Amino acid sequence: MNPFSTFNRIVLGPLAGLFFLLYGLACVLEPIDGDLTRLGAYWENDYGWNAVQEGFTEPLFDFNAEGRYEHYYDAVVIGDSFSIKNFPYQWQSFLVASTSLTLLTLPVDKVDIDQLIASPVYRNSPPRLVIFESVERAVVSRLSDVYRAESACAPANDPVIPPFDQREIYVPLTPVERNRAVSPLAPNFSESAHMIKGTIKRWYDLNIKMRLGRLPQTVRLPLMRTGLFSSRVQDAILLYRQDFWKTQLTPEIERRALCGLYSLQNRIQSNDITRFVTLVAPDKATAYDTNIRFGELRSHNHAKFIEDTPDAPVAPLLPAIKRAIENGTEDVYMPNDTHWGEAGNRIAADALVRYLRKSGAIR
Repeated sequence: MNPFSTFNRIVLGPLAGLFFLLYGLACVLEPIDGDLTRLGAYWENDYGWNAVQEGFTEPLFDFNAEGRYEHYYDAVVIGDSFSIKNFPYQWQSFLVASTSLTLLTLPVDKVDIDQLIASPVYRNSPPRLVIFESVERAVVSRLSDVYRAESACAPANDPVIPPFDQREIYVPLTPVERNRAVSPLAPNFSESAHMIKGTIKRWYDLNIKMRLGRLPQTVRLPLMRTGLFSSRVQDAILLYRQDFWKTQLTPEIERRALCGLYSLQNRIQSNDITRFVTLVAPDKATAYDTNIRFGELRSHNHAKFIEDTPDAPVAPLLPAIKRAIENGTEDVYMPNDTHWGEAGNRIAADALVRYLRKSGAIR
């Protein structure tokens, strides 16, 4: 037997097959766009958003990745990925366009509240407004972490300064489309390799890990209605597994989180100038819960008790989000992502404006 024929059959044959598989996928796979499609190895062709969004060519706010407040701003946002992803349709830009506030965004994991308010720049030129934004699945732990047993568990007095005069800024919006480019002349082999490895991992997650009670990073569940997303797939939703890690809240857990919220408010508003407000970004599973067939899975709601607490400094976002979804608004959250589309970002900005106007912070 010719040894070269054996080598070709055993080694080169499978390698050639793998190459053609990689090349074939690289010619048809649309570029990865969402965090859920990336984590779960789901095709953007199926779960990518197709409706044209509208956004800003440049953000209307500043961002300091190191968490530093270096000069005066009307408003400071301390937030997580819902605030720092910097989509063209980011909610802070819609807020600035609606109010004319100058705004700085700081990443929550880089900010020590006590160090921030004690810094000379902050003390000499404090902002009129601090917005603490947190995704729902992390808000209870974040508020509990800033809880102080010695602090009064009660809301702070409102600042004594006059309200900010609201003034809209006209900024033309530009269409935003997802990159769907594919070409046999420029195949993306790294993307097709990622998809092959991810598909194998997904099979393992669904057939082995889930039988052991462990969820894959991206959870795919059936929907009870269509028209909620602009993706090709209409009968299923992609969710992040941490949406299902939330536990049932006890009265003590709720009390500690609310006391942490009031502690933050009292520390921020102690200068009688700065107003504090919290924005809770609902988990995707919470936002769409009435439209999802959960089966044996459960996603506990950690946003409602905070928003429903009288006198809590929280912009009521969850009802507005759910109302838009129930009315059939498309892509409130992106089908391939854990975050909002243009519609969700607009709703968040509008909820803040309504809260600030009602509380007397703006007029």
